[in-house]
Amino acid sequence: MLQREKKFVFRGIAFTVKFPNVGQTIDMESLKQALTNGNYGLMVASNIGTMNHALDLVDTVVFFQVCCPQVKNAFGDDLPKGGLIELSIDACKDLVKCYREEVFPWYNSTLRELYDTTKPEEEAEGAAND
Repeated sequence: MLQREKKFVFRGIAFTVKFPNVGQTIDMESLKQALTNGNYGLMVASNIGTMNHALDLVDTVVFFQVCCPQVKNAFGDDLPKGGLIELSIDACKDLVKCYREEVFPWYNSTLRELYDTTKPEEEAEGAAND
């Protein structure tokens, strides 16, 4: 059964994030490209440690910026005027950890479930169009 929401705690504050809708999904992928100057795919393919770390930062900031913008409130006065993207690496470390350990496993699992449930339909549609 699809879990459409995820509750998590960051810096002692409870948050609930909903699985992104179509527009949010498109926004996230577009923002990933924008933040990496169109190099997101190359960075993924490189499998270089520093790039993987940068990708963690991009994925974290993008997800929270689009799907759970209220998480920025957990930074209080420490949040730069430019938002999450302008956090120092040190300040972002706990947010990345929260994303990787709590949010991403839920997001990835739900995404896989969605694709697994749509796959037979797609295959049936493909066969019908042949």
